[in-house]
Amino acid sequence: MRNSTQANGRRPFSTRPDRKRLAGAFPLLSWVCFAGLLVPGSVFAQSFRLGGIDWFMQAKTDVAYDSNVDDAYPEEEDPFRDKADFYWMPGLTLRSAPWVTAPRTTYNVDAGVAYQDYFARNDLDTALYNAQLAFQSASPRLTLGGLAGVDYAADSIAETYVPGGVGRDPTLTHRENGFASLLYRGLRMDARAGFTSERHDLEKYWEGDNDETVFSVGAQLTPLSKLILHAAWDKSITLFTLSGDETEETGYAAGATLNLFSWGGLYYDWERTITVEKKTDATDEDTTTTFGVRGTIPVELLRHPQLSYSLGLAYEEETQDSGEVVKTWEPVHTLSAIDDFQISKSFRLAGSATWKSEVDTDEISFTYDFLLEQQLGPNIRHALTFSQEPEATFGSTTETKTTTYGYDFRWNNLLVQNLSLKFNASYEESTPLEEENAETEKTTMVSVGLNHVRPLTRKLSRIISYEYTRESSNFHDFGAQEKHLAIYGFTYDF
Repeated sequence: MRNSTQANGRRPFSTRPDRKRLAGAFPLLSWVCFAGLLVPGSVFAQSFRLGGIDWFMQAKTDVAYDSNVDDAYPEEEDPFRDKADFYWMPGLTLRSAPWVTAPRTTYNVDAGVAYQDYFARNDLDTALYNAQLAFQSASPRLTLGGLAGVDYAADSIAETYVPGGVGRDPTLTHRENGFASLLYRGLRMDARAGFTSERHDLEKYWEGDNDETVFSVGAQLTPLSKLILHAAWDKSITLFTLSGDETEETGYAAGATLNLFSWGGLYYDWERTITVEKKTDATDEDTTTTFGVRGTIPVELLRHPQLSYSLGLAYEEETQDSGEVVKTWEPVHTLSAIDDFQISKSFRLAGSATWKSEVDTDEISFTYDFLLEQQLGPNIRHALTFSQEPEATFGSTTETKTTTYGYDFRWNNLLVQNLSLKFNASYEESTPLEEENAETEKTTMVSVGLNHVRPLTRKLSRIISYEYTRESSNFHDFGAQEKHLAIYGFTYDF
């Protein structure tokens, strides 16, 4: 195993793409794409056909102004970096129509490339790309499939703030997986195998670099019309390349369901999980047996609301690090209700509630939400929303109690065709339940946006959009986080 770092703090070698080399190649591609947008009828008149396959290509370029590129609150801003900046982002996407290479076997290709180029904040310049090949072969009893792909993205890290820079995490991900499914009379068998490799560009995220291999096999048998038997095995091996830590987790499961009535029946589930830390040889075993009754109350007995339930007992055996086996019996409950009322032609009321207790996590949660929606016309709607998790009166042990109130407004075809207006406001209170006298975070979020799409030709469209967002929190004393984002762009379908 190679060392993770050298004396200078850099890796001895890396499989990551050379961003400078990529950055040098993308401007040429960008100008080619942009030239194609400006001359829609000369070269790219339609999608092309290659090797007997139909291909669909779209070019896109955006020029944008962002008043808060770091999405930072005032106290988080770096005085030595530009808070606002312009950027332009050309891109090209390519996909294939499904093509058949053998009876009942199809392939699909999907790929894309883009470059986000900031005028002043060159530290945020990013080359993005993705490619994927998928196939599936189906016969009356056996189905085979799989995919292989690569993705380089720079998703933002919502819970991470990096002083002087946006909390982004450029990551290169490789994925390969395959599956097989066999169906024979009352028997169904499934098998999957997959590999995922994740590499982060920024050194502060290198601890997350990992290789994960997953295997799973499952079977379901219906020997009788009311009896269903199932069994499964899965194994995952995760290697963190920087530290060398390797975790192996193996799971076994089996069970049966006996549908005695139209509204439900009896169930029995058995699960065992074995987790091994390869570096320390530490082993953790957890076995849970659950049995009871579950189902859904039929509409004939209870029209409103639609009620689903699962009631039973769970027996758990957990092996501690000391070797001691802890045995517990616990009741388990899951009750959920969902309903949707069309009060009138323009008013709709919807809601759901779920109460859940699980022995393996020792958690009880009660979550509910409501939606009151009104259609003001063919193009205008607005809605009030409310959600809360959990409700203390039901003995919830979830770590945080969150209550959210929201209002949403949409107006399509505002004044002119394809001009849309959106407005959203929400207020959220979040309180940690495990801390004594914990302070409640109160967050207010407001966003308003306009978007207009205008077809210039049969293949060329222009997009103009503007969005203003404002977020304020009592945990930030120097003002709210505000952002103006204006985008002017073109898309061209070849």
